[in-house]
Amino acid sequence: MARTGGGQEQGNMMHRKLRRQYAIFVLPVVFGFAVAGCLKACRLIAPVSPAFSDPLSVLLFVLAAGLAIAYPVFFRALFAHRNRFADAVLKSELIKFERYLMGGALLTPYLALLAYALSLPDFYAIGIFLMSLYAVYFFYPSKKRIAFEQRIFRAY
Repeated sequence: MARTGGGQEQGNMMHRKLRRQYAIFVLPVVFGFAVAGCLKACRLIAPVSPAFSDPLSVLLFVLAAGLAIAYPVFFRALFAHRNRFADAVLKSELIKFERYLMGGALLTPYLALLAYALSLPDFYAIGIFLMSLYAVYFFYPSKKRIAFEQRIFRAY
């Protein structure tokens, strides 16, 4: 049976929904970095006190690694395991999965913003920032990535 244009339209709808959610997560962080940069330039934000610096730095670093790397791997494996016997996955289920996956991973830039605003030690701040760049880059819902996800999970 030949495929009709309906599948393409649903793919575009999925792309629009995911792109909208992506923008909702990322734009406030971009604005926050602009505001934090201005506040730091005007010296209105003071660095975190040394007593709290080490434990807070380690906590934020581990949390960022968990959200950017471990959470997506675990959540994807859980979704695949849950659907291992299914012939296909509903597109609505795939959208829901992608939204949760993206939502969790895109919390990492907020941790980078916090690390920047608190002036954490460079090692931790740069590590958190790099993990947030990874999350922002990897979870961008491009049409190519969405089509790949639909093929993997046989979403119709």
